[in-house]
Amino acid sequence: MYRQIYPRSVDAANLLGINYAMMGKTQNALQEFQWAIAHSPVPSAQHNSNASQALIILGRFDDAKKLLDQWRQNGSLTPFQLMLRYRIAFLEHDTATMDRLARETSGEDAPWVHFQSNLAFLRGDVTKLRSLSDALVSHQKKANHMENVATELAYHADQEAYLGNYDLSRKLCSQADEAGNNSALGLFKCSHALGQAGDTARANALAAKLNELFPEDTFQQRVLLPVSHSTIERTRGNLRDAVDLLSPVTQFPNVVVFYNRARAYMAAGDQAKAVADFQTVIDNPGWPDWEPFEPLSQLGLAQAYAKQGDRESSRKAYDVFFTTWKDGPFPLRSAMTQWPSRSWRSSNRKFVTSALRRPQPMRSESKARFRLLRRVSAVSAPSNFLPSSAVSQFPTRTPSRRTPFTRRMPAARSGLRSPQSDAS
Repeated sequence: MYRQIYPRSVDAANLLGINYAMMGKTQNALQEFQWAIAHSPVPSAQHNSNASQALIILGRFDDAKKLLDQWRQNGSLTPFQLMLRYRIAFLEHDTATMDRLARETSGEDAPWVHFQSNLAFLRGDVTKLRSLSDALVSHQKKANHMENVATELAYHADQEAYLGNYDLSRKLCSQADEAGNNSALGLFKCSHALGQAGDTARANALAAKLNELFPEDTFQQRVLLPVSHSTIERTRGNLRDAVDLLSPVTQFPNVVVFYNRARAYMAAGDQAKAVADFQTVIDNPGWPDWEPFEPLSQLGLAQAYAKQGDRESSRKAYDVFFTTWKDGPFPLRSAMTQWPSRSWRSSNRKFVTSALRRPQPMRSESKARFRLLRRVSAVSAPSNFLPSSAVSQFPTRTPSRRTPFTRRMPAARSGLRSPQSDAS
């Protein structure tokens, strides 16, 4: 409506682009962002950032890189633009550009820290992941932005739930509640984390609160709430309901949706569809918050193949997982709900035996992949969840948490970049 009333307004085009993006219509969103760039009276970093983000989601890395580099020629990149450019360099294995951009950042800008936490999860570096999360919480506390504190704690809780650290996840959600957890993302993350942890009563209560506070928010209603409800139903053993809740949601380019539906399919015994959804996540590295979900999806892919009896494909997927998750603890209780069967392990004794070894000094790449794996058997936890990034998704983010697209909005206590700070 705003765009129709003010057809020449670049702000209206930018907002319409954001709405398209949140509805999963990324190509339409890109057209609006490009129109805003072409018709803006002055160059706008927020329009550039949004168009670049849309191009990355569409997998058009060269075009996104060109757009960001053009902005850089006329001035410095904003923290969000720098993170986007670094992300492209990471996906393209361009270490020279990554090193240069790392030298240009203070190391404390929120978009940078958020992406580094995603990379820490990707590599399984839980110590660094927790350190970065603590730093983000501390920074928000010093600024007295308590809603952002709650959101960071909730985000960390969901990450720990992915790792199967349910007690810590519950503790973090309690801390988030004490800080005033009322943001959409914070409520979703703790609802989802508690659903994974088996605390379905608290998870349902937070989902109800999310529904009550954001009844007209399309993204919360059509994406995040179905994910929470699906996870709760999966934990309760209502596997068909868990799948059905997410079937209409896959129009969104969203790692959270596809990963969760893959887990639901696998729990329901439909391994072929689980494989397809896990592969969708792996094949779309431009989607927001892809990095944490890549190793989780590789692990899920290995499990689904093993349950199908496809030993060779399962072995390859496990190999990719262990290569990526080189710094990670094991087992991932929340993800490792379906280790290969005893007959599969018996026929692949050499592979499994190497996985059962105690940690030891690295002697080869193969041993390094398995050095932290302590045990394989006796792993039984609810199949579960991935905003990241993250979420996600076209993940919505609270201002403190990697908002994928930027609006012209008041910045006071919100953490959103103001129009002035985004313009060069």
